[in-house]
Amino acid sequence: NVTHGPAYQLSISTAAAGATNGSNFTTQPVVSILDQDGNAVTTGTQSTQNVVVTSSSATLVGTTTVAGASGTGVATFTNLKLTGTAGTITLTYTISSPSTITNTQTISLVAGAPTQLVVTTGANSCRSRIACLVQPVVKIADASGNATTSTATVTATVTVGTGTVSAGSTAVASAGIATFSGFTLQGTAGNFTVRYTIASPSIGVNQGFISLSAGDATKVLV
Repeated sequence: NVTHGPAYQLSISTAAAGATNGSNFTTQPVVSILDQDGNAVTTGTQSTQNVVVTSSSATLVGTTTVAGASGTGVATFTNLKLTGTAGTITLTYTISSPSTITNTQTISLVAGAPTQLVVTTGANSCRSRIACLVQPVVKIADASGNATTSTATVTATVTVGTGTVSAGSTAVASAGIATFSGFTLQGTAGNFTVRYTIASPSIGVNQGFISLSAGDATKVLV
């Protein structure tokens, strides 16, 4: 009657998958404690020791320490999620007995749902009735600032200042980035505040202190 040896390795029976920023993994990881020959460690304190999971970047949220189940040596995670910058994340699973033993996997973190607009390039060098030399660029971002897949239309309106956005007031986002073209302010020279918005979800952001100067001469007053 040959039984398993001491814990020697970790096997990722089910790899974590489906990581959307701020949402639980669609597939939660399952990790098995094995001996040197791949036999499940099913008895003794090594079989029920804690399996700890950490992430290389972003923030791992949820129950990150799960004990192996008695009789199987299998640790099943249930509510893990990542929040942070989208990209490739390495998850490391660790046990400490009879020594520190680890195994790793990579998972791709993608942007979550749109929750905010971010002005990545503000309108600048604006003269009345003449397209601003620096055109605005607005990012439709998730809660961590990642660009989403949104293709929403971003609309610009004047909220402070005597005037309007007289041309180029909308831009359609591609992969969450809306780049304006022909954006033009018209009105009394001075400082303007422009608000950029999308309809769904209803969110917006202000760009303040846009200096509007006089446009080209069009008439002579006596």
